Amino acid sequence: MPKIIAVQVATKKDIQLLRNDSKKSEKAIRAEVLKVEERVENLDEGQKKLHNGQIGLEKRLGDKIDNLTNIVLDFISRVKTLEDENALGVEQYGDHEKRISKLEASTHSS
Repeated sequence: MPKIIAVQVATKKDIQLLRNDSKKSEKAIRAEVLKVEERVENLDEGQKKLHNGQIGLEKRLGDKIDNLTNIVLDFISRVKTLEDENALGVEQYGDHEKRISKLEASTHSS
């Protein structure tokens, strides 16, 4: 015996319900797509802010390094000046010692 297959035919009401459901689903999907697009835009803006912050940080760091370099160079210059003055002072001290020795020798021999 052949099997009898029952086929249901969709009514206008069924079709209308399917249309309404599909419209609701489409609206929900569109809303989700808009949310995702907004999140992507927010991420893009966040990345731009991070990038700009990084550039600002690099500039401030460069400025700090330049300032520190200037301070170190100034310090080195001052140390060099002190070394030069010290060498000159040692030379003058030696000359004074020689003069004092000569004077002492001349006063003892007189």
